Amino acid sequence: MRTVVVRLVQAGLVVVLAFAGFHLVRDTQDAQKYHQAAMAMSLGDNVVLGPNGIGKLTLGMSVADANATDQVRVPADLAADKTEKCHVYAAGGADIHFARDHGLAVITAAAAVKTPEGIGAGATVADVAKAYPKLKDAEGTPEQQEQATGYLAAPVPGNPKADYVFIFHVGGGGGPKDARVQVVLLALSDQDKQCTEVG
Repeated sequence: MRTVVVRLVQAGLVVVLAFAGFHLVRDTQDAQKYHQAAMAMSLGDNVVLGPNGIGKLTLGMSVADANATDQVRVPADLAADKTEKCHVYAAGGADIHFARDHGLAVITAAAAVKTPEGIGAGATVADVAKAYPKLKDAEGTPEQQEQATGYLAAPVPGNPKADYVFIFHVGGGGGPKDARVQVVLLALSDQDKQCTEVG
């Protein structure tokens, strides 16, 4: 009798654990769907990054102001978290980075997005240097700088408070000689490096 009771208790625990596991997985999937939907952004025809932002999103704006544009939906519970210096949210192929103390600090462009000067994914070092002759922290030629760091940074024409960062390859120097831009960022210059160590 005791063995039967023990086996029934064990079977009951297995059922309870399976039920709890199922709900945990389902709740996690539901949460992921909620957050993906909540952070979806529709850029429409606004596919230019800069000089102040993208679409209705502008550098320096608060999460509440960004949500009011209807181009992004950042859940209030995530936005209220002040423990991290920077929160990154997926937004329709782009990523938006909110610095704890500076609002919208970085916009990472989707592949199809270009700057007003026509620079986007696929641009060469020469393309970037021609469009932005005043590269930041330039030591040597633009090619040498890109080979040393993996990126080029330039002040944004028409916005003295922002920089473009053109990432050619991750991890610093040693990239291919014919490197092309992989990612373009628009970043606040003065954000205490809360959302980027570059720029």
